[in-house]
Amino acid sequence: ERELFLVAAISGLADVDAATLSTAQLVEAHKLQPDLAWRMIVTVLLANTLSKAGLAFLLGGRRLFGRILLPFGVSVLVGLLVLVMY
Repeated sequence: ERELFLVAAISGLADVDAATLSTAQLVEAHKLQPDLAWRMIVTVLLANTLSKAGLAFLLGGRRLFGRILLPFGVSVLVGLLVLVMY
């Protein structure tokens, strides 16, 4: 199970759509439980948000990073809370 989350996180660094669609197809084929699938999708979203924040800092500098820090930070915190609480 840990490996699935690792793959989800790595996939999320670049793309959300492919990982989300693949996960949904695995659920539809009864190869993955829905309870695990939504957690994997949230992991993909978190990884993608963090990678976008990193790109914003690298390409846009501190000013852009400062502008996105609050909304991105809130998104990451909410995602982590959802993973921990459910």
